[in-house]
Amino acid sequence: MSAIKECTLQLLCAICRALDNPLIIFLDDMQWADEASMDMLNVLLTSSELKNLMFICAYRSNEVDVEHSFSKLMDDVVKGDESVENMELFSLSPTSITSFIADSVKKEEDAEVQELSNAVYQITMGNIFFTKQALEELVRKNILFYDMMCFEWRWVVTKVELANNMSADVVESVLGKIRDLPGEMQELLSLMAYIPNAMDVPTLKALICRDGDSYEESEVEDLLRQSSDEGMLLLASPNWIFAHDRIRQASLRIASEKSCSEETLLHISSVLLAEGGGREWCQYVAVDMLNSLPVEMTDCNELVKLNLNVSHLARNSGALGKENALLHKGLESLKSSGMTWKNEY
Repeated sequence: MSAIKECTLQLLCAICRALDNPLIIFLDDMQWADEASMDMLNVLLTSSELKNLMFICAYRSNEVDVEHSFSKLMDDVVKGDESVENMELFSLSPTSITSFIADSVKKEEDAEVQELSNAVYQITMGNIFFTKQALEELVRKNILFYDMMCFEWRWVVTKVELANNMSADVVESVLGKIRDLPGEMQELLSLMAYIPNAMDVPTLKALICRDGDSYEESEVEDLLRQSSDEGMLLLASPNWIFAHDRIRQASLRIASEKSCSEETLLHISSVLLAEGGGREWCQYVAVDMLNSLPVEMTDCNELVKLNLNVSHLARNSGALGKENALLHKGLESLKSSGMTWKNEY
């Protein structure tokens, strides 16, 4: 066992022994967990020393098959521990969706929105995020509208017409919403979509200030608040994150439609290295971006050093697979630089 895993295990043991009640740790989106995280979780879940602790792991079952590393981990854990339980969470029922829509459009009786609810449920199948996006799409298309004469929400089309005006793919629905936003907001969301971590205002300011555009921090904060009002972002003080991964996915689609995506990656990596302030995740994201670019767009010598530095970070955190991958990338960059066994060896 690596030192960092042993230290983490002993730390949790000490914390749990000192508590009167069990410690509960909730881990979300396990379908995206990397190899190092799985290794750490395996140590903690299979330890006989760790008591007074409950892990709750959430994942999307449609993205985790029997060959997924999380499935294999849980199979191993279940074999030696009868206290493991599996709970399947289902989407909301048609009745619940009907009640939600009735409440959203200020109707006292669920029956008043039954036709609208049936059309929405046929598309969203009870997923609450998809349901909200479908309603917003109907509002944007003026199919669902607030009648200022009657002071109530109304729709005057049939169930078939309702269904025809909703995107079957939630990402397409979110795409439509993003395309209706001001250009500055679209640019902000597109840049944020490349980065998997929460972002602070100073870093976002450095990202959006390019191609001759200049912004004050107060202007960036205004853009962020407007994006939040539109349901795109959430404030996790002092950082900003996407309200849902589907919104990030749609924003990335917007970004990929532009012809200068490689220049964008180069710009983002430069900002992360300059503004990262020693934050390790900035170096991880930057080196992955630079490694994905054509050789002629990067400084090979600098990329060799960056791969080496970040590989040390990966080794120190116990991510040996990541360390190995970065070292191989560094060797490729060294070969491309033509400096092998000359200045860098």
